[in-house]
Amino acid sequence: MVRSQDALPDGTPDHEVLVWAAAESRVLITNDRNTMVGFADDRVAAGEPMPSLIVTTNEQSIGATINDIAMIAECMSDQDLRDKMVVFLPLRA
Repeated sequence: MVRSQDALPDGTPDHEVLVWAAAESRVLITNDRNTMVGFADDRVAAGEPMPSLIVTTNEQSIGATINDIAMIAECMSDQDLRDKMVVFLPLRA
């Protein structure tokens, strides 16, 4: 696990974070539903490599979010998580 804040300069635009995550074969976890999802859709539409994107919410507790992320990690293969995958949390209502 690597925080993008630790790997990229402060203020790196969202689309560049997605480029970095794709190049590093990383799953990106974000709380940014406003812009990050749109940039991810743009990459998929352009046929560009797309890291998997897990989108969290402040409405879910941290513990429940961690449980959902752990379930994704346990139940999905690397291939399942590669390209075009956007998962919105919570996994269940």
